Amino acid sequence: MLDDKQQKLVEDSLHIVPKVITAFVKKYACLREVARCCDLESAAYLALCTAARTYDPDRPDAAAPTTYFYRAIHN
Repeated sequence: MLDDKQQKLVEDSLHIVPKVITAFVKKYACLREVARCCDLESAAYLALCTAARTYDPDRPDAAAPTTYFYRAIHN
């Protein structure tokens, strides 16, 4: 369950999901066939929500939310 702040982070970052998926498919061309039958979009949204729970903007070395979420989705 996400709190209000985490939910807002997710909502503000939804726009990166298609970009991450496109970059992933371009980078890993060998996985295109697998990507067609997998639900990459749902997996990306789940990763975004999971990353929102662990993102800490108060850390001195914290990345921007979109950078943090991009990496979480990509991995």
